[in-house]
Amino acid sequence: MKKLFFVLLAVITVYSCQKKDGPALPQEADVEFIIQQTDFSGLKSTNDDVPFCVDDTWATVEFDIEGAGIEGGSATFTSPVLTVGGQVLTKAFKLTVGNYTITKFLVKNTDGDIVRAAPEPGSLYHSLMENPLDLIVPIDAFVKKQIIIDVLCFEGLFYDAFGFFWFELNDVKIERQCFFGDICVDDLAPYVGSLYDEDPLDPQMDMPAIMKIEVFKQDPSGAWGAQPEITFDNVGDFGWNGSGYDGFNGQGACMEVFWANDLDITETFRFDLYV
Repeated sequence: MKKLFFVLLAVITVYSCQKKDGPALPQEADVEFIIQQTDFSGLKSTNDDVPFCVDDTWATVEFDIEGAGIEGGSATFTSPVLTVGGQVLTKAFKLTVGNYTITKFLVKNTDGDIVRAAPEPGSLYHSLMENPLDLIVPIDAFVKKQIIIDVLCFEGLFYDAFGFFWFELNDVKIERQCFFGDICVDDLAPYVGSLYDEDPLDPQMDMPAIMKIEVFKQDPSGAWGAQPEITFDNVGDFGWNGSGYDGFNGQGACMEVFWANDLDITETFRFDLYV
């Protein structure tokens, strides 16, 4: 019985040593934000034209943390908005021990629209914040971190005062036009050896026109560009359909011309047609 006890003790000792020799797990801590709303009292004495605070639901938060991404880069987090004991909080998440920088913080409603935001460094409203971006946060092992972040009422018209920028989107439609044409001649001799002679069916007295169209756009001053925006022609073999030619140099096929039309403005185009 004593021998069996010593054998078990040796096995436990060896196993314990093996566990100690394994890689150390990264040390982490729970982190959550306390969201505080700041007003515009610092600006109202000189400027009453400030964003209007919409009474809307605070549904989610989106924030960027520099140092939390791959190889120490930035990472974007999202969290539902929680109310606990009168405080507005984000859901707790984990970060490993180290120093991080909060570079963006947006509060959104149920439709995903921004209703509160932390102004960017250098923007007009940044100086109003007591806990502003870029906020440096040290994380210690096993110590829960509550980070206070200030946000302001957000209205899209004031995006530049928050240091934000938007991409302005133009609604552009691709317009298309199909061109057919015939050319009628009374003497075939000049066309022997030309592009018209490449088609086994031509030249003829009435044959599909070999065309080129140059598309020009007028600029705001009324001038036309020196070079075309794009050029189209129907020179070339469009293929054999199994029983005959199907569109060789305009034979049996239209020449499709297309151009970009900006629907937000009035534009004028010119088509120069050559046969």
